[in-house]
Amino acid sequence: MESFKNFNIFVERVRISLVQLKEYKANFYSVLFFDLVLSFVFVFFMFVFGDLIFDILGWEKIDLVIYYVALLCGAKIKWLFSLMFFSNRIITGDFNLVLTKPVNSFFFENLRNMTGATIITIPLMFCIFLGLSLVYGFNYFFIFLSSLILFFGVFCEVCMINFIESLAFFIKKNQFLREFLFKIIFANETYTPRILENLSRGFYLFSTSIYGFFVVEGLNGNFSLFILFLPWICLIYFGFIVGTYFLWKFGLVRYEAFG
Repeated sequence: MESFKNFNIFVERVRISLVQLKEYKANFYSVLFFDLVLSFVFVFFMFVFGDLIFDILGWEKIDLVIYYVALLCGAKIKWLFSLMFFSNRIITGDFNLVLTKPVNSFFFENLRNMTGATIITIPLMFCIFLGLSLVYGFNYFFIFLSSLILFFGVFCEVCMINFIESLAFFIKKNQFLREFLFKIIFANETYTPRILENLSRGFYLFSTSIYGFFVVEGLNGNFSLFILFLPWICLIYFGFIVGTYFLWKFGLVRYEAFG
């Protein structure tokens, strides 16, 4: 019964987001234009100046293009299903409004950042990812496995974001943790863990490595490194899930907005 209710909430949230998209078309076009321009600049830069990077990674130019598309797709998805900026809503009191609703507050908060533009651009980015993979002749089975790795990596990032944002129940201003996390993620997705591994092989454990670097490696049939790190990845992100559960379990009791 609870799952059916949550599904209805999800469907209604999607419907509202698409209605808002229809009313504010400029939002969608501006987001799409920005993504296209940013993608063009990145691809152009890599094709002109990226020879050294290709040598280090052992990739072709198309691999780096697909890498960027996978990262962009993953970055869009995480906005749909995470507690992004939840700590701000705790501080401002916006979370109080959710507690008055007859819904699962955690589930509702995870859908809070959903927008029509994001709903449209996610399948677009994923179709581009699949299209490039098919056009350039990657193995169908490897494409399937790489797609699973992409979504698994996004799930891991959502778990990490939710844990950090949920700390707001006990740490009043934890935005510095979010900013620190995003700076590391930005460096990781910009340079890939293969380039940074001289600093630490721990960069392979970040979610951006999963839905970026390991996706492209998988397309090329190189799964050995991913399998090597998979047990540690599962352990770390399962820890985030358990931690988030207890933060909400005790955080809601501690939260004093309604008595």
